[in-house]
Amino acid sequence: MNHMNQIFLLLAISILATTGAELCFKKGVLKMGELQFSFSGIFSLIPQILQNLWRILGMFLLGISFLLWIFILSKLQLNIAYPIAVSLQVSLISLGAWFFFHEYLSTFQILGIIFVIAGIFLLTTRG
Repeated sequence: MNHMNQIFLLLAISILATTGAELCFKKGVLKMGELQFSFSGIFSLIPQILQNLWRILGMFLLGISFLLWIFILSKLQLNIAYPIAVSLQVSLISLGAWFFFHEYLSTFQILGIIFVIAGIFLLTTRG
């Protein structure tokens, strides 16, 4: 496997780890119910957050993604890596939310995902 393929494999792993983290966070938050945000109560949430395996797994996956991302940024241009990562994460998280949590995806949202993937192809194609 050549060097660039290795970098893109690590980018794919980072994207999947971030996607998995967000889906784990959602699963874990479902157990907490709707939260009210306040600056005074933010520190009291920390023990609650750490009492759920899904939320802990999400933090672990996000940590893995962060470490990979730092390495990826040392090898790839930011204007290539970031749009690929964010657009694929948005697409995969949307599909994962639909699949795992039965969240609604409209026809326009599905078309948006298709356009995002087409955009990634154009972004990574040398012209």
